[in-house]
Amino acid sequence: MILTSGQVYFDLDDERTKLKRNDVAIIRLESFCPFPFKEIINELKQYPNASVTWAQEEPKNAGGWSYAQPRLRNI
Repeated sequence: MILTSGQVYFDLDDERTKLKRNDVAIIRLESFCPFPFKEIINELKQYPNASVTWAQEEPKNAGGWSYAQPRLRNI
């Protein structure tokens, strides 16, 4: 499972389609405030054995990751 936000979602989705991968779920966070805890938890429940990663175009110290990381760890 890939969590992401913004335009990079569409790049990931295009690549998934091109590679004909049906074993990767891509979840796009539409907003960060208020943080969508319940929605993310519901998505995670659909894939109980999945490993989860975050994807973004910006460097690690920029973009949504620095805001989302502590909130995702709480989940």
